[in-house]
Amino acid sequence: MDLSKPLVLIGLGVAFLGVFMAGAVMAPFADGSAAAARVPAQLSRGEGSSSATAGDGAWLGASNQVARADSESEALDLAAIRAVEASAEIAAESASTPASSEASAKPLSSAAITGVVRDIAGQPIAGVLVRARPSGENYWRERQLDDMAQWPRDGSPPPVDLQRMLRQAAQQFARNDGKLREVTTDEQGAYRLEGLSAESWRIEAYAKGWRLRSTISEDPRAWPGQKIDFAGTRLERLSIAVKDPSGAPLARACIDVITPNQGEEQRLWTQEDPWIWMPPGSYSLRARSKPGQGPSSETVAVAVDPGVAPPTVELVLREEARVVGVLSGEVVTRFGSRSLSVEVQDGSAVQGMEWEYYNGSGRRGRSVEIEEIDGELRYRATGLKPGKHKLRVRLARGLLLHEREIDVPSGELRVDLELALDAGARVLEAVILDGAGLVQLDASLRVQARGERGPGESVVCVSAGEGRWWLVHSAKLMEKANEGSFVAHAQSPRLGPLQQSYKPLQEERLELRYSEPAFLLVRMSGPAPKGVMIQVALQVERTNESEPQEEEPSSMLGDSTELAFGPLRTGRYKLIVRGSQRDWNFFPLHEEMIELRSGRQERSVPLPELHTINVRVADAQQGQSYRGSVWRADDPSSSFRTSFSVTNGVGELAGLPTGRYEAELQERGPGGARRETFSVPGTAELVFGPANPNATPKLAVRVDLQDPAGRAARAGLAQGDLIVGIGGKRFEKIEEVQPRFSGAPYYLSGGTIPLDVERSGSVLRIDVEVDVLMYQQNSGVRFRTPGR
Repeated sequence: MDLSKPLVLIGLGVAFLGVFMAGAVMAPFADGSAAAARVPAQLSRGEGSSSATAGDGAWLGASNQVARADSESEALDLAAIRAVEASAEIAAESASTPASSEASAKPLSSAAITGVVRDIAGQPIAGVLVRARPSGENYWRERQLDDMAQWPRDGSPPPVDLQRMLRQAAQQFARNDGKLREVTTDEQGAYRLEGLSAESWRIEAYAKGWRLRSTISEDPRAWPGQKIDFAGTRLERLSIAVKDPSGAPLARACIDVITPNQGEEQRLWTQEDPWIWMPPGSYSLRARSKPGQGPSSETVAVAVDPGVAPPTVELVLREEARVVGVLSGEVVTRFGSRSLSVEVQDGSAVQGMEWEYYNGSGRRGRSVEIEEIDGELRYRATGLKPGKHKLRVRLARGLLLHEREIDVPSGELRVDLELALDAGARVLEAVILDGAGLVQLDASLRVQARGERGPGESVVCVSAGEGRWWLVHSAKLMEKANEGSFVAHAQSPRLGPLQQSYKPLQEERLELRYSEPAFLLVRMSGPAPKGVMIQVALQVERTNESEPQEEEPSSMLGDSTELAFGPLRTGRYKLIVRGSQRDWNFFPLHEEMIELRSGRQERSVPLPELHTINVRVADAQQGQSYRGSVWRADDPSSSFRTSFSVTNGVGELAGLPTGRYEAELQERGPGGARRETFSVPGTAELVFGPANPNATPKLAVRVDLQDPAGRAARAGLAQGDLIVGIGGKRFEKIEEVQPRFSGAPYYLSGGTIPLDVERSGSVLRIDVEVDVLMYQQNSGVRFRTPGR
């Protein structure tokens, strides 16, 4: 295969990757026709097709990039020339060497990846393009050690090797180019991908006018022998017209699509292609001149109904307003410019450049751009809506220094601010010292009022340089200062954490002094664990439950049987030993309370016996692969769960603590998944008997609980529960289980969905929030439909 042409294209893509990560797709919004002309049209237009991963149209991530200057454009042109030159060299090198085929290195599997594409009513969708491409997981794992070897470990700057980066991209391109497989669904909506190598594949589905999503995940990946189904929602074409404040039509704009309970997405709109494709539902639309910034339109509510062409939606950009000014005064002189932030807020939206979060209450805002020009500290807020706004200035992102309401007209309003602390505010100098009295220059410091969950507006910590800090307490809080105290939290890379209480009215200078730290050597005893990763953690004992839990030092056990911790603060700790299988789902193995004193100590921890058993599938064919999962059957609240694989009929389960388990072998076919119960010790081999082709599958969705404290568990679901119906209506056919479960009407209305759950022979009614079903990973659960 001649790679000359693809390699040159790859070179351009890779060279631009760093500088265009957020800006390449957004280049059509940059000022100047030259910049816009450099972006191919196909990068900025959506064709209305649907994907299992990206959805319809061109989805645009939020970008805070501003238009590039001419000098930047020239630099990019030079980078492109260098990339073309390097790519030409690599292409010539590849042309003289026969291209190696990775496909021939890996044996082809006799199994296929199959599935069915249906709409939300369960009807098949014919003519859908289903594509399989290698996931790249194995390739990048193989490259990881090589990449790590290129990174200096002595603090030196890493090398910038353009040719190496291009060569790696060329290898990956050649690998994927020869392996891409595509098929089209038949009249029953079924597809079958054959001739695949035995590795992980990413499966995608496309059909113009449809939004297609995998029924198991947003980014479905499968091995040969597995089944991936898709559910489709028909899209409706919505016509949009975007105009500037004078009423003249725009050439292009960014459309914010706001969906209730699902957040906001951005799509590119152009005058040549003035439509966006959307599934039925209720939305709010807003146009912007540039993604995330610039003038915007009013938000317009739109209802998209199935089969009904909605009228054209007209979005007119508002006249842009901006606020500028100079910051001065004693606060600027004393604390410097880096400690200040400015907010300009209209209602609940704060206009500015970047997101910042304050306090644990969830209040959030964006800080306005601040820079020092000609000896003046200037701020600038752009893209504002004319009208009344709140202007605020904060110290260290928390303490409110100034707030006023301003009436912003179209155009520019200048507001200069002289900043000073309120009368009664208290400022203390703080310093962090080690046991010998030396200042710790690399230590960090944070302060909070006792009883607060996190840093708030009452007290802030401002760096004064050279290991010194200013602790600034608000005047309002000083009125109540005698009623309680504050807590200063220091963190040193060498000496660990330290906290100290103080009362600001009784202090002039605060010294946080470390005592001699403690060091702990944990020595593991017992048989070496097989198939289990061991984590050892230390949890500080809290004397006051209202205080936040300090971060626990933890480390993974490698080839050695010893782990060293330190430096640590003296005191009482809970020593916790956890185990984890391949999915990083930790379960406890050992816990005890220990007392750490200054100096070095050792602790011997016995590991419980962990068991290993063989797995066999009685009717497995040569080359056939299976995957399965295991969970505790004797303790529904246990966080233990793991998976296993079987190749050519044999496999292994390692690292099982003593107990009773349930194992499921996942497979396609009319019999659904096979299950076996076993106990260790007492079981040397787990055997899955022959599948019964005449068996009637359990028409249910099994609950695989992955987090005993997650949202699914809190809703009342337990490990091994079987969802046998929705809203009192049982599943009657295996073909309807997945479409009904994934396309229930409750998803459109939000709220809760009534699940009929079978547990211990009884059927329970459990109302579960729709988000638990839609966002399974975040809810600590996986729902497995028949055959999965």
